[in-house]
Amino acid sequence: MKLVLASKSTRRKQILEDNGYEVEVDISDVDERSVKIDDVKELVMHLAELKAKKVAKRNPDSVVLAADTMVYFEGKEIGQQETDKDAEDVMRKLMGQTHEVWSGICVMNTKTGKVLKAHEVSLVTLKQISDEALHEYIISGQYKGKAGAYNITDPEFENFMEGVEGSYTNIMGLPIEKVEPMLKEIGLKEGIDMPELVRSKIRTVPHWPKQGIMFRDITTLLKDREGYKHLMDLLVERYKDKDIDVVAGIESRGFITGAALAHRLGLGFVPIRKKGKLPHETVSEEYDLEYGKDAIEIHKDAVEPGMKVLLIDDLIATGGTAVAAANLIKKCGGEIVEASFIVDLPDLGGMKKLQQEGIRVHRLVEFEGD
Repeated sequence: MKLVLASKSTRRKQILEDNGYEVEVDISDVDERSVKIDDVKELVMHLAELKAKKVAKRNPDSVVLAADTMVYFEGKEIGQQETDKDAEDVMRKLMGQTHEVWSGICVMNTKTGKVLKAHEVSLVTLKQISDEALHEYIISGQYKGKAGAYNITDPEFENFMEGVEGSYTNIMGLPIEKVEPMLKEIGLKEGIDMPELVRSKIRTVPHWPKQGIMFRDITTLLKDREGYKHLMDLLVERYKDKDIDVVAGIESRGFITGAALAHRLGLGFVPIRKKGKLPHETVSEEYDLEYGKDAIEIHKDAVEPGMKVLLIDDLIATGGTAVAAANLIKKCGGEIVEASFIVDLPDLGGMKKLQQEGIRVHRLVEFEGD
């Protein structure tokens, strides 16, 4: 059964593809301005349903996904801005404040007639920045065609961000954490990027390194010829056409896949190591442990300003080490193309933490529970 996205948004399509879905696009022509509903939650859900119904008529035996996203501040919608002056006025209102991003979602199975609806809200807080920096952003034209006069994934917008509460992908236009369970429930059984072969080769060790921990051990995957090859083939397929200058791996299991992937892609490899392990001048970043702090380091000359970096590790749990590694790359002037992990433990929130830092994240498999 095919998945049809009832939207012209390239960002929504990219979010779905990044999570392993094959997507067809069929743009709805719903006149959103003709719909008058005061409650924002009801409005975005109603518009999503209208879009899904319109496209569903043209796509039998399909799963149709539609979404509607709005930026709200002080009880008013902040839509797309047509002129530089309007965009600058809007940004001045939002700077130093917290605004809301609402999305309505509708999923329809056109074969069974089943319909699911949901909503999501995220809070975005922007910094107060200088008039010069704001002016540079406005004249870049990055605001055009975007609700709220910004795109949170624009590298130029990074300096505006103070913090995000809630789903990061919701701010991009599609809360994938909410959408994926809906797609499963509606009957879409294929396409999700969780290769069963890779997952089946990972061993779970109960109560290690301490009581209550379910340790996901990738050594059984690495020793398996078929599993390891399949793992590397999946990563190469994902990144072979991406604009990447270097692969950076986090000590220590990130070295295993990171170095092998860099070799397959014809790129160099940069190790991110525990403090005191690198011989030359380093840049250091601390991160919190359950009790106390630790630090990781990178050679100061390992990543040059402007370099596009793919960050690799075996597993993401709470995300502390991964965020620290990302900060190291940024300190050196690098741009993170994506952070990629074999295993995600979603209950611990690490992926979400990275996304809230504005970093694109990819995982191959996930295990519920820690």
